[in-house]
Amino acid sequence: MDDRHLTDTQAGVSIQERVRQSIESEILNRRRLPGSGIDDREIARQFNVSRTPVREALLRLAAEGLVEIVPRAGMFVRRYGAAELVAMLEALAETESVLAKLAARRATDDMLARMDVALSGTDRAADTLDQLAYTTANAELHDVIYASTNNPVLVQQVLSIRKMLAMYRRRGFDKAGRIVESNQEHHRIVAAIRAGDEDRASAEMRFHIDAGGEAMTSLVLMAEYHNSGKGMSDR
Repeated sequence: MDDRHLTDTQAGVSIQERVRQSIESEILNRRRLPGSGIDDREIARQFNVSRTPVREALLRLAAEGLVEIVPRAGMFVRRYGAAELVAMLEALAETESVLAKLAARRATDDMLARMDVALSGTDRAADTLDQLAYTTANAELHDVIYASTNNPVLVQQVLSIRKMLAMYRRRGFDKAGRIVESNQEHHRIVAAIRAGDEDRASAEMRFHIDAGGEAMTSLVLMAEYHNSGKGMSDR
């Protein structure tokens, strides 16, 4: 079988990309948890292909920071340590604060209107405390803010960091009251952007990311402590 010619005729994507998308979705939606093993043979059977496109897909995910390949041990969903999480959150806060500043400088009336629509979405989800809906609406609002900056280089950087953190960041909304607090922060960010106040928009966004990161980190570390029985265990 030549896997290079296997394609999804409806979606128009290669089997390698289909496998990558499937595994990525499972990781980001926490159906594959950090530190869990990945069996390329089982995935190959699932897609009815050889292991070649599966391994290629996993190599791409490793390059994106979602999969870890350990020599003589196997492949695992990447599990970040506390120091790595703090470093990524620091980078995210700095990058997002710059994007908020640029949005305050460059957002058009059309983009501001789109922010209002997205903000209505976070309002509805926050009112019902629907975590899944809020996660989606939150991403949509941030995407509109990114689009307002006209800086695809910075946007790509922040999206890369967000993808690596995605499997952890949802945990932040498990903290009691965090969804409501997060949405209030959204309103302050958008108000600053609408006013064209670059410094305030930047400061409000940094506070927003720091607050969410603190909630996430405390819950993640607590969960790992309890799961290990005596702290963060070695693989």
